[in-house]
Amino acid sequence: MKFRKDDGVFWLTAHGIEKAERFFKLKDLFDEQSRAVYRHIVLAMTAHLIMRKGHDYLVVKGKVILLDEDSGRLKRGVQVSTGLHQAIEAKEKVELTNIQKTAASITFPALFSLFNKVSGMSGTAKVNEEEFLDIYNLKVTRIPTNRPVIRKDKKPVLFLTTRDKLMAAIDYVVKLHQTGRPVLLVAGSVENSEIISELLLNMGIPHNILNAYSVAYEAQIVKRAGQKGEVTIATNMAGRGTDIKLGKGVKELGGLAVIGTEMLPKRVELQLAGRAGRQGDPGSSQFFISLEDDFVSSNNTGRQKKYYRRLMRKKQNGKDLVTLKSPITKFSLHMLRDRVAAMSALQRTETNKEELILSLQRKNYYDMRDRVMAKKDLQADIDQAIDRGIELYFKKEKIKNKNDLKYFINEHVTYNKVILPEDLENIQDYKKYLHEIINKVINQKKKTLINKEQLNNFYRQIMIAAMDGCWIDEVDKISKLKIEAHGWTNSGRPQDLLQHQAAFKMYLQFWDKITLAIFDNLLLSQININEKGQLVVVFN
Repeated sequence: MKFRKDDGVFWLTAHGIEKAERFFKLKDLFDEQSRAVYRHIVLAMTAHLIMRKGHDYLVVKGKVILLDEDSGRLKRGVQVSTGLHQAIEAKEKVELTNIQKTAASITFPALFSLFNKVSGMSGTAKVNEEEFLDIYNLKVTRIPTNRPVIRKDKKPVLFLTTRDKLMAAIDYVVKLHQTGRPVLLVAGSVENSEIISELLLNMGIPHNILNAYSVAYEAQIVKRAGQKGEVTIATNMAGRGTDIKLGKGVKELGGLAVIGTEMLPKRVELQLAGRAGRQGDPGSSQFFISLEDDFVSSNNTGRQKKYYRRLMRKKQNGKDLVTLKSPITKFSLHMLRDRVAAMSALQRTETNKEELILSLQRKNYYDMRDRVMAKKDLQADIDQAIDRGIELYFKKEKIKNKNDLKYFINEHVTYNKVILPEDLENIQDYKKYLHEIINKVINQKKKTLINKEQLNNFYRQIMIAAMDGCWIDEVDKISKLKIEAHGWTNSGRPQDLLQHQAAFKMYLQFWDKITLAIFDNLLLSQININEKGQLVVVFN
């Protein structure tokens, strides 16, 4: 196996492929029968190489819980899809949870499009005003602040290594703490927040940590963060929607000092800086960044990597390289940030294109579902499902003789013993007999029901159960189709076209699956009336 850490790309070497084939006793790791094995190998490699504890997830009380990169909070109840979550659990040697399937999904643009009027407010929306116009057709209007902003935003200081950067940030915290100014120090991850905490403890500086482990105490920590002499370490304060109020005498000292220790997207940087200097209060922001920051190392170009390695060799040979002041280096980082922002915007645009596939299916599906819910007589729909179901099953099951027919009846019509008539000679006879036995099964169920309304309720329940079950599978398949489609870019045909064609084919199959599910639910379900006169349907 080879792994390019900077790009997050890995692959099996020829030796790795041979070893996998020997271990799993496979002839070809990449043939149709071995696809599931290869998929699990990829999931395991992703869990070990890409997903990082303290950055992407935490293990809390024996459970793997994802981390929200933007807010630093734990995303309880959320799983990484397609089995990756279970691969991480296996990596961390905790109890494996069941793989979750997506029952429904919608992007924010698609959700907002359902409303007649859309508006919003954000202190940093100006940074993405073009995207707001392109996607939401909304102009961004700047509203003057209630009071003039007097916060001092200092220019970022660039370092070569993470160690030098953190030590400079700690020295700056000590200097500010000695003056009594409250400090909010923002770490890039839970792991880094713990490291910074250890460094501050070694310097004898008391402080609070606001990260995924301490989110339960967020209100108390934020309440104290603006008091004189307070030092607060946070993983990310962006999007928390909380004002840090200054304590008595803090304004005279210069207000809250925000210190960032990672290079971040411009909008997030502005959000963090904005924690200081609220409502005309004094304050300051200062960011310490390095060429080893995740944001830089995971997005830099080959030339930037070579430049970093060249500087590291000089430093290892004794040259005093701590801060980097070259305008070219700073400009290249500015370009890197712009490039990442453009790529992120492009990814969101692609997501919106992919959402179009699901939105068309979703609208058609829910229109049909609403019709079933509202219709007062579903008998014609049931009759159509029976006729269509027989035709589909005859194609799928390849019923050619009486033994095939008998097996089919016990699998899909009734569990009771069936004795076939002697005069069944061809496929038409088989279908005619099937209709007869199906009518007998349904008539037997009707005897349990009180009136026509209850019969219609029974039909509605079996149809909705079939539709919802198949819809969950369809949403899951569309999600996987998005992943598969990324490999179609080299086919020489438009990826969008191929994805739409595949999705349309899946949608036609989806309605056939609903028909077969209705067929089975109708005939194999058990019904009874409870003590309150309510219909109870049990699906097998």
